[in-house]
Amino acid sequence: MAKLLMEGTHSDGDLHQLAKLLVCNYRALEHGYGEADSILKTLRDLPIIPLADGRVVALSGEGVFFPMEETKTKKKKGQAQTGPLSALYKDVNVVHPSLLSCVEPLESQQVRELLRRLGVHDLEPQQLLEQHIYPTIQSNKWKSKPEAVVVSYLVFIKLHSTSSQEYSDTAVPVLTTKGLLCPANERVHFSEEYGNINLPKNLPGCDWVLLSPCYVQTDGDVAGWRELFSTLGVRDGLIIRKERQTLTAKELASSPWSVESAMWHQKPGEGFVLDDYPCEEFQALATAQLPEHLLLQQRMALMKLLATNWDTGHRYSQYVKAQVLDSDGHPVKSTKSSFYHFLCNLEWVPAYRPLEGDQKDRKYLSPNSVYLASPEIIRLLGTHVFYVEMDPSEFSRTLGMRQSISVDDLINYLKKWCVKHQEDGQDLEGADFTSTVEHIHNVYTYLHENCNQNNLKELFQHNPAVFMEHKKRNDGWCSGRFYHLKDVCWSDPTGMFQRYRPLTQGPDSPVQQPNVLGPFYNPLEGMKPFFTRLLNVDLSPNMKQYVGLLEVICSSSPIPTAEVLQDVSVLYARLAQRCKIPMSSDLENTPQSPLNPRYCSTLKGMVSDKRVFPTKDNIWVSLARKPMIADNREVEKIFKPHKQVCLLNLPPAEKKMAPGTKAGKFGQTVPGERANTTFSFNEMDRFLFLEICGIRLLSQCVMTEPQTENLRPCPPMQRMVHFVIPYIQRFLYHHDELAELYPDLIANNIGQKIKRLSFGQVGKLYILYQLDVVDSEEPVVELVDVICLLKDEKELYIQKDHLSAKLDICRELVKLFCTESSHRKELMHFLSGLITSLDDESSLKRYLAKEDIRELPSEEELWEVPEPPKPEIILERAPSRSYSSMSSTEEPPRPPQEDGESTLACWPPRASLQSTGGSRTGQTDNGVVDAVMKMWPPPPGPKDRDPELDRGSSHGPPKSPSSYEDNQSQRSMSRLSEQPGPQRVLSPSGHPHPAAGTPNTLPPSERSQQREASLAAPRPAPSLQSAPPAETANQQPAPNSLAVPDAVVLPSMFQGAAESQRPPLNLDFPLWNKLQHPHATLEDMELTCQRPTTVVLSEDPVDASAIGEWGEQLVNSFLCHWRDSADPGRPAHILWCNDSGESGTPYDFKLTGPGVVYVEVKSTIKKEKSFINLSANELDFALKEKERYHIFRVYSVGDAHNVRLCRIQNLAQHLHTKDLSLYLFV
Repeated sequence: MAKLLMEGTHSDGDLHQLAKLLVCNYRALEHGYGEADSILKTLRDLPIIPLADGRVVALSGEGVFFPMEETKTKKKKGQAQTGPLSALYKDVNVVHPSLLSCVEPLESQQVRELLRRLGVHDLEPQQLLEQHIYPTIQSNKWKSKPEAVVVSYLVFIKLHSTSSQEYSDTAVPVLTTKGLLCPANERVHFSEEYGNINLPKNLPGCDWVLLSPCYVQTDGDVAGWRELFSTLGVRDGLIIRKERQTLTAKELASSPWSVESAMWHQKPGEGFVLDDYPCEEFQALATAQLPEHLLLQQRMALMKLLATNWDTGHRYSQYVKAQVLDSDGHPVKSTKSSFYHFLCNLEWVPAYRPLEGDQKDRKYLSPNSVYLASPEIIRLLGTHVFYVEMDPSEFSRTLGMRQSISVDDLINYLKKWCVKHQEDGQDLEGADFTSTVEHIHNVYTYLHENCNQNNLKELFQHNPAVFMEHKKRNDGWCSGRFYHLKDVCWSDPTGMFQRYRPLTQGPDSPVQQPNVLGPFYNPLEGMKPFFTRLLNVDLSPNMKQYVGLLEVICSSSPIPTAEVLQDVSVLYARLAQRCKIPMSSDLENTPQSPLNPRYCSTLKGMVSDKRVFPTKDNIWVSLARKPMIADNREVEKIFKPHKQVCLLNLPPAEKKMAPGTKAGKFGQTVPGERANTTFSFNEMDRFLFLEICGIRLLSQCVMTEPQTENLRPCPPMQRMVHFVIPYIQRFLYHHDELAELYPDLIANNIGQKIKRLSFGQVGKLYILYQLDVVDSEEPVVELVDVICLLKDEKELYIQKDHLSAKLDICRELVKLFCTESSHRKELMHFLSGLITSLDDESSLKRYLAKEDIRELPSEEELWEVPEPPKPEIILERAPSRSYSSMSSTEEPPRPPQEDGESTLACWPPRASLQSTGGSRTGQTDNGVVDAVMKMWPPPPGPKDRDPELDRGSSHGPPKSPSSYEDNQSQRSMSRLSEQPGPQRVLSPSGHPHPAAGTPNTLPPSERSQQREASLAAPRPAPSLQSAPPAETANQQPAPNSLAVPDAVVLPSMFQGAAESQRPPLNLDFPLWNKLQHPHATLEDMELTCQRPTTVVLSEDPVDASAIGEWGEQLVNSFLCHWRDSADPGRPAHILWCNDSGESGTPYDFKLTGPGVVYVEVKSTIKKEKSFINLSANELDFALKEKERYHIFRVYSVGDAHNVRLCRIQNLAQHLHTKDLSLYLFV
């Protein structure tokens, strides 16, 4: 009946009848009609209960609740109708309220009691949870319910649940951005409203499922909701859950475990079962394709999330291991989880590499490819690896991020940087490289300090690991390339590669620039010993490079210039040094270094066919032309006209200031400044190079053979050498610069050599020179006359016409003691001064004291030449008033020749030897002489004789030959007039004075002055009374005689062979040596000023500029001292025209105030020099300026103690008044 009533629509009458039926059933049960359980079961199964939503349900299917009691407060009613639980209440199965209210209260109570016995519940929280919410969720009926209802479920659960155990095993649905989902089965994350980060914004690239904020909006209890949802499975970050996977062998090969699974044991036909921990969010984030700015932000946030929650928080570190299970589900092996595989192998870590200009190169790499950005790692790896900004942690260590570097790591990186990618089998080629200077320095320093030396050498020997800078950048950056050790050198000491860089830069150049390390690495501490000592880098370019540069230089300059010759000589010297075996690792050019024969042979082979040798004909030749070194000027002059003779042009090394030395003029530098002067190259090394190339000295290639005629002893020369030898021994013994020479001479038994030395004079003395030249069958032969010759250190010859040529004798004599030119120069300088002082004992003492020539120790063996035997004829001494210091007695007139030809006779005629007057005691009285002169007056002189000279000669007896050798000299002068070739005349000192064609006997500085106009300042002539008394022929003649003997031939004179009579030569003196009226033309100036430093200068043309500088420095000091004095006539201002170099003006100083005076300085190293060089401009300027043009003459330049300063005022006036004379040398 009830079932029928509830079919169709439910009217109030139907509900009333149903209520009545239920009352009847209740009463039947109360009175025991029928079985109660059966009745209740039947009623439960009948769909007769009307619900408030209009449905009719059976109480056995769903939970049904009584409607809310009317006794509830209005507030609760309002919340039930409008609050977050309103939807819940609408969802609950509630008995239709009219069913209980349509009958009387007693009946209503009975209906309610029956419904309660049938399973209808009161609307209480726990009952609602257990009877409606939980069953609805568990039966998945929630899926058909509105979202608001399902949301209200959780709101109600949060409010009334007593324990999370009630729903811990239930997949409770929650409202998310993608609808209702169960966090237990789906990946649901807290949204920003629940205290989480904004996942879509901070970690884009993943399809995040976020919890709806509607829950927290009900009460604002974030912590309570987080607790509830965390229990349900909602997470802040990555969600990692255990998953059991079964993989076949094929699936395993493409899985993260493809490599390690090879070690797993697999049963045939079965797959592998793993309990894995995958993480879909990480894989999505790590592989997301995003715009660059979003990608960097996402990866930084992801790395921060993982690092922060690795050991704490979410503790992602617990998911790095997976378990391999057997068929029974038991773990048999532990392996890496897929999460850990992707974490370590995917390129997701945001890394950067520093770039020039504070820029960064961003890249995303796997964790094991990046380094933590620590100062030590950045110092060693610089800009060539990628860094990640992170502190060291368990997270970085677990992922394999590199946080330290070893020696092997750095070596591997260096190999990677330095080798250019190429095919296998090819030689390793250096790669281009850009980095900071500091980084390169740090790498090499670290390897030097920490790497085993053997390993380090092996690294550099097999790899192009030496960085060479090619381009310097700003802010400490540099670009370059790596090279092998054999391709680099430390420096180019010659500087020639840099000097000729344009010639070597072209692609077609046969030689390329050497890779020089010094300019780049010198400022870097410890780099020079690292490369040169440890790695044995060549200190300079190799021979092949130098030879190539030499060839390029020579080919670029067809005509060798002075500059090119210097540069070529520098390369010669350097090539010779390369052939030396260094005595130590850092000394390559020690003088004692022996030569490496293999290097010498290689070098000679390299240059053998190259035209790199400059000749004096201004061309380049190869070794095929057999060039020679002109080591002897005289021999060079002999063979120079022969075109087939090839002589090298080898200029001396130019002087230059040593590095770090401030250049200045003499007197402006500290004492010892010459020690700071260096030369552009070592001439000994240049000679060594030529020797290695097989080039010989000209003197070695020339065969010489002395030729003599009419040999006879020469007592005068023996006497002169006898007198000089003791002084030579004392000089060599006491001279410091020749200290090593004296013991060698003693060891070579020099005393016995001197004693056995023989002396001879010859009628003719010449040397035969023979030179074999290339491509010629006939040798070149030349005959050259000589004055004096030392043969085999045993025989000393002199041509009889030059017996008084003492300087020539000394030059030959010096060869007996010295072999080196510098030693010979020193000894010759001493002998030159000695000869000029021999005639004056006081002058000799002063000279010896000046040269610090002391007596020999008593135990020292004396060197001596035996004194020649004296002539048997004893001649009486006679007074002489001639200028000669020597006089001989008259001899009877010489009889005529047999052929009737007249012989040479003197005028006035000589008196007999027995009748010559004298002033000494025991000799004939002068009255006898006067009587004889009256009885036989002298005949009249020749018509062409100068009457002035006759008057001058009337004061004394006629001049007579000074000695036997003087007669010989006169006769030889006569003979020379007929001989072809050079002509010689006697100089005022009695030495040969060359004519224009014979520069051999003049020093170079005087030869260069022969074609210039000269001024001779006259000096007072010595009085006749001051001449020393004459001596007879049997006494020792004065070595420095000024005698001008008459042309006389004695019958016993040695005349040579086949001589014909010739007119005598004109032996008159130059005008500047004649007596002139003394005038005060040359004023001596008192030197109270500071003098320049003493220096050693020579007449060599190389020192010409230094001589002028020294003199100008002295005059400048003198003038400045005068300017600063109280002299009223002192100048107010001094202009030194040549202070900064040769100005080219015809004056050196300009003095102003009160007037203007021009000063020209003329300097000489000699103590006395009568003539002065004047240029045409200087002479013209002097004549124009007249009294305003002065000449300051400086004597003894370089000797600060004995320097002498003289002045010539108003040069023009002295020329017009003939106080000074102008001469032209032709």
